[in-house]
Amino acid sequence: MPTLPFEGLLIASAGGAQIGEVTDFGTADKPFLIAYARDPEGNLLEPEQI
Repeated sequence: MPTLPFEGLLIASAGGAQIGEVTDFGTADKPFLIAYARDPEGNLLEPEQI
């Protein structure tokens, strides 16, 4: 499973949580990773790695 390690660690260390799994919407040559998370107040976040 692909990961967004830096963003995931920051979100978790601040009291947030990841929702679902990291998804790759790109190609093998050019990955485009997307994940969803909630911050401690419950706001939806969409970290992307391009």
